[in-house]
Amino acid sequence: PNATVQSRIILRGISNAYALRNGWIWYSPMDSFSTERVEELRGPNAFLYGEADVGGAQNQVTKRGLFTRDVNRLRLMLGSYDIRRAEIDFNRRLVKDKVAARFAAVSHQSGSWIDNVRRDFRGLYGAVTYRPGRSTTISMMAEHGRTTAVLSQGMFVDQFSRAATATLGNVGYIHNTATNSGFRGQGRVISTGPGIAITDTTLIPKSTQTNGPDSTYKNATTSFTIEAEHHVGKNLHLQVTGNFYQQKIENWTVSGRSITRDRSPLLPNGQPNPYFNELYAEYYRLRNIDGNIVRDMRFSAVYDLDTKWFKQQFIANVQQHQDTPGQKKPKYVEYIDPASANWSGTINP
Repeated sequence: PNATVQSRIILRGISNAYALRNGWIWYSPMDSFSTERVEELRGPNAFLYGEADVGGAQNQVTKRGLFTRDVNRLRLMLGSYDIRRAEIDFNRRLVKDKVAARFAAVSHQSGSWIDNVRRDFRGLYGAVTYRPGRSTTISMMAEHGRTTAVLSQGMFVDQFSRAATATLGNVGYIHNTATNSGFRGQGRVISTGPGIAITDTTLIPKSTQTNGPDSTYKNATTSFTIEAEHHVGKNLHLQVTGNFYQQKIENWTVSGRSITRDRSPLLPNGQPNPYFNELYAEYYRLRNIDGNIVRDMRFSAVYDLDTKWFKQQFIANVQQHQDTPGQKKPKYVEYIDPASANWSGTINP
């Protein structure tokens, strides 16, 4: 499972930096309940929406109101690892060939083959499509979704297999929960390694998750999009679209992924280190309260040039992308204890 719960895919061996949804950058987890189709854009086509990655781009197009038929759809799913999922999808033609409305909802719960990892998602989606004339279509789409997940730390990383050691410099105060003792980490000697993922299941079983059930990720997303399309004859196609998107994130990150060997023969108090030459992984907790607000506008024009021998498309695209980060708390905090005998220095308020 993706430890960051994002909707990225790999194209031509390269992971996307972000996903696209209706042609706009989308940072939150995606779900198929509101998706009509998926586009894979390779080569120059990847720049149709203004931005792309080296391997290409993936664009998810959400559902619209249908003028061809009414829809009443219920889908239930049960699976291994406690998968339980229910979807509904309704479409109604309110005014024949003029107005159609679409509504979809989902409730999803699932576990994982990794200890404690799970994902709960609930979402609502609505769309209204209006066709004032044969050549013009206006669509309005809105969605709200909430994701609550327990994350894994990802694959552990080798930082112990090399003979060379490293001495820690400016590090924080360390608490040993096994002995209820604490010490300042500066001067500790640790092992080094190539930093590659550990795949040996005799060392780390693939189901191991050291973060515990409190390593939660919560994402609340709200979006609203409006699109207006107009066709001038058979060859010229125009589109104006605007998008508002907001996500609120609360993420409890726990621990790192590095496995290290303790190379310090002595404790800070001079006593022999009972954990000397043993492998360990550090445990800590950080709380991130984050998010962002995105506002977008775009005007596109496509002209189809049809000749006897070939067909050529000319595309003009003008867009504005405004992304306002909503980070409300520091992402990193080091907790200190000035009352400890191991504390050195002064606090500068």
